[in-house]
Amino acid sequence: MTMITKLKIFGYVCLFFLFLSLSARELILSDLYLNKGSFWSISLIFGFLTALLLAIPYFKKGQTGLDRFRVISLMGVAGLFLGPGLFGTLNRMRSVDLVDKEFSVEQVIPLVEGRGIGLSDLESPDAYRLFLETDHGYLKLRMQPSKLISELKKGDQISITVCGGLLGFHFFDNDSLKKI
Repeated sequence: MTMITKLKIFGYVCLFFLFLSLSARELILSDLYLNKGSFWSISLIFGFLTALLLAIPYFKKGQTGLDRFRVISLMGVAGLFLGPGLFGTLNRMRSVDLVDKEFSVEQVIPLVEGRGIGLSDLESPDAYRLFLETDHGYLKLRMQPSKLISELKKGDQISITVCGGLLGFHFFDNDSLKKI
């Protein structure tokens, strides 16, 4: 194996982990989407189809049917893992602030995720689950810890900005939360 081949493999591995980290970031941020179910299904389809398009040159190089199947299945699975990160990043890239919405806080629940320890053993929780009252029912958001969120109580009025994404998926801006 030549040095150029080793560098190419290293570059592909680095690129893979970059996109994988974007997908992991999107897992955290996806709770702020207005329609997260639709976002996830479209981003997974986007990743899968993009991976299949990128697999075409390698598909033609396969000598047997099994080689071609391996290329298609590997690229398809990689696309499922990497697609949401790329799709979410593209959506947030040129987002536009649309409107500040006001909500009434119904409930704030501190969340401890994993690690096998209780909330009493931590200085602060990993995240907060906010239940907000809207005109159309209740809205559930997962927010990162901050001093403002930890001080919210039932009945507090808050304002949060709704952003319009480049690909049409609207989301709440985590940093725009204000108590009214």
